[in-house]
Amino acid sequence: CASSSSGRHLGSWHALAPKQQQHVRAASHHHHVHLPPLFPPSHLHALPTTSPVSTAAAKAPRAGGSGSGGSKRTKRGFARSSNQLAKKEQRRGQDQLVQEIDEEQQGDGPGVDAIQMRSEYQVYKDAEYKPQRWIGPVDIQNIPGKGRGLVVTQQVVPGDLLMVLPALAFLEGELGEVPEPEELHVAMLEDGLTPAQRRVLDMLYDGSEASLSAPASMTTLDHRFWSSRGKSDSQAPQISSSRLLSILQNCAVADGLQDGTCMTLRHQKPFGYVGLWPELSLVNHSSSPNISTVVIKDRMLVHAAVEMSPGDELLRSYLGASITQPLPQREAELAEAGWPGLEASTARGALESQVSDNVREVLQGAWQWFSQEANPRFSQANAAETLGPLKELLEEAEQIVSEVEEAVEAEPGLSDLQRIMLRASAYDSYDMLVVTDEFVNQERANPGHLLYCLELLRVLAPGSESHTSVALKYDSIMRDRLLMAESLFKKSQSPSKRKQAATIMKTCAKEAELAGSYCLDAYISRYGWVSVDMFETLRQGTEVHTEALEQMSIMEAQGLSETTKDFSINGVNVSVVDKVDLGGANAVPSGLSSSQATSSGSNDSRASIQVVEAPSSSTNAVRAEKGGWEPEMVEAEVQDMPDNINSDAALTSMIMAGQGKQG
Repeated sequence: CASSSSGRHLGSWHALAPKQQQHVRAASHHHHVHLPPLFPPSHLHALPTTSPVSTAAAKAPRAGGSGSGGSKRTKRGFARSSNQLAKKEQRRGQDQLVQEIDEEQQGDGPGVDAIQMRSEYQVYKDAEYKPQRWIGPVDIQNIPGKGRGLVVTQQVVPGDLLMVLPALAFLEGELGEVPEPEELHVAMLEDGLTPAQRRVLDMLYDGSEASLSAPASMTTLDHRFWSSRGKSDSQAPQISSSRLLSILQNCAVADGLQDGTCMTLRHQKPFGYVGLWPELSLVNHSSSPNISTVVIKDRMLVHAAVEMSPGDELLRSYLGASITQPLPQREAELAEAGWPGLEASTARGALESQVSDNVREVLQGAWQWFSQEANPRFSQANAAETLGPLKELLEEAEQIVSEVEEAVEAEPGLSDLQRIMLRASAYDSYDMLVVTDEFVNQERANPGHLLYCLELLRVLAPGSESHTSVALKYDSIMRDRLLMAESLFKKSQSPSKRKQAATIMKTCAKEAELAGSYCLDAYISRYGWVSVDMFETLRQGTEVHTEALEQMSIMEAQGLSETTKDFSINGVNVSVVDKVDLGGANAVPSGLSSSQATSSGSNDSRASIQVVEAPSSSTNAVRAEKGGWEPEMVEAEVQDMPDNINSDAALTSMIMAGQGKQG
């Protein structure tokens, strides 16, 4: 379920649970597995009702919702309100229940003056904008037993921007492919290292003990600090090819995707990448990280993902897939990467090594069941499109999760957070429970299972793309449930049914509010304190990106690519060997529906296609024309065309059916 970053500690989280990308619309609960009460979000904040907001608003503690007291605040636009519906539907004997719903969803206002959103966040949707390097309340400090590390110098909360980092070196790959550090090594040697680059490289870890304590400051890690000396900087140290490779293998970060949400909003593909961000290389490892990173081209934005006090160390994960696995698997991956014993020194690793043998055996058994039995069987059943094996897997997943819960709950002397850390080592089993439940029960799938995965992600990968995707999915489910409850209330006629419907609506409203808080928490942890409008834009970007990933998965399973697809139109076999590039101001991002395309800038709903004679008698050149767009030529091979087929009409029908979509 996890996205590995190659064999080394190039762990950048993006796709922890890709199987959870489908949007299940659950209408009712059914409980097979007993799950204890969720550990409440550590620091959820309420956005002001007016935009924009930023880190100043983050400093005010959340005054309502889960795990907090004080007066309540509304989060208009983030959870569907039943106020207006309830007021319109008030009848004798039901006024009190409806009024309670109104009172719980209304508050005294934000209590915080909104200020201008940070300009750096323009990069989320503006492909021409490149934010400059910026270092917030962060400094270098020697960490006992670790060497150098980064710490915060003041109190920070989730969503506070810590750093904006340009890459010292950056290389893009193909979509979904992770470039190796060796490829970046070759590219850097071909370009030649500048004196400024050599100055910075000399301060980074190259695998030697001496480089662990090499002098550095946040200022000297900026190559622009040295650039003023020009190319004639004769004192700049020489970096050999072997040392450069070692630095990249130890310090570079790679992944198969850049931030999918932002790249979708920027109308760019989230290609895989490998990059060297010197400041990030000083952040030490933890399997329960406290920062999030967003990579957009060669820029990286680093945010606090949990609340931190002055002197607290910034931590990120060096792990790939094994971050969801028990301690032995995590230790093995880090040992293979050249970091033996590193995981045992982390909070999660130390906890897991100190619990009883029973807990460790249960966690290890859950992992073995998932990796050796459940995952292969799920793939086979999914490929065969048979439901019987999935029902069996669902029953087994329920049993495995129950065993994990019993073992963790029986362990004495643990805090709620420590118990969640232990469950995180069985995340794949919880995820399998969610996936099989959705396939088998569909609309009746239990959204509580998904909520539990969301809570585990807040420990495993807070502010990751997986965190935002799962949070958005859960929020969508709870919104739909509230809409259904509102509809049920509206249709109820008898007083008894209306009373029951009002009670259900009240419960759904509370659940939707909590789901909105979890979703807001995830997006703030990843993207910072953006405006309300930007938050909604990011949500839409995530939805479009998720849909695009699903379509790509379907095409891949069918042996198709984004540029080659065989199909038949009215009995005519057509093979598209190129694609129309919808460039220009009115370009529509892939995945938008025709209605969304219209709202994105093109008001012309008409589309036409013209078939012209090509040099080859077996190939026709097809030119698409649409108002405001300037498409390129696209070739289509028309094979075995019947004499009685009007090719113009057939191909026009094809375009009309798919207007507003790329591909």
